[in-house]
Amino acid sequence: MPELSGQTPARILIVDDHVDTCEMYRAVLETDGFDVCCAYDAKAAIEKVRAASFAAVVIDADMPVMNGWEFIAVMKSDPGTERLPLVMVSAHAFPETRAKALAAGCEAFFAKPCLPAQLADGLREVMARGASPAASREEP
Repeated sequence: MPELSGQTPARILIVDDHVDTCEMYRAVLETDGFDVCCAYDAKAAIEKVRAASFAAVVIDADMPVMNGWEFIAVMKSDPGTERLPLVMVSAHAFPETRAKALAAGCEAFFAKPCLPAQLADGLREVMARGASPAASREEP
């Protein structure tokens, strides 16, 4: 379970412009004990992050309105969210994309299609180690 003894489940925000992807991850992660919210674009995600507390955010790289890279930059430039663990999930399954995500401040990177159980395990690992410089970490 992604919770500490006596505490509520870890709240995760999934950000993806594909509603089906968000809902699939939500269903699996909630079954796995997480409290999951969804946002379908990065601007809406920023509003949710500023309005509520999250243990981590899972963000897609490519979205309309504001992409994942812009979202990461906003989160990392704000003292209130700079330590919020970010996990990127992208269809761009290239080593360069993973390296760029980690350099931008993500705690982990997963290539789509990413199995929901793999994402759940990665989130537990990211939350267990807390936010710190991403460049020194390997993919969970």
